[in-house]
Parts: sequence; structure tokens; C-alpha cells
Amino acid sequence: MRQQEDPNWKDILSLTALALAVPSTLAIPSIIGHIIDKHLSTNFFLFIGLLVGLLAAASEVININRRLKK
Repeated sequence: MRQQEDPNWKDILSLTALALAVPSTLAIPSIIGHIIDKHLSTNFFLFIGLLVGLLAAASEVININRRLKK
């Protein structure tokens, strides 16, 4: 019988962190921007929230990628 290889848990957890980090870093600033826009009757803060979310998501992807390469 062949022995099953143990999965590489470090890689699995890192990919799970990536899968959870990107949507949350995009959604949270966007939701905050939407709430501010609704309160102030503007459309500017949603765009700022999306921009902040994109920058945060890109930063998190780079950080996780660096950890995976170690």
C-alpha cells in the first residue's frame, strides 16, 4: 500500500488567508464609503473606499506571496 502524503498545511492556510483577505479588504472600505455617501448624499466616498480597498488587497496579496516564497 502507498502511504498518503500529508498536505502542506502552511500552503493551505496561506491560500485560505489570501481567499479571505482579498474580498474583505475590498468590501469593508467600500461599505464604509457607501454609508458615508448615503449619510452625506454624495457619491465620492464609495470611490475612495474602493480605491483604499484595492490598495489594501494588493498589499495583502504581496505580503502573502512573500510568506509563501519563504
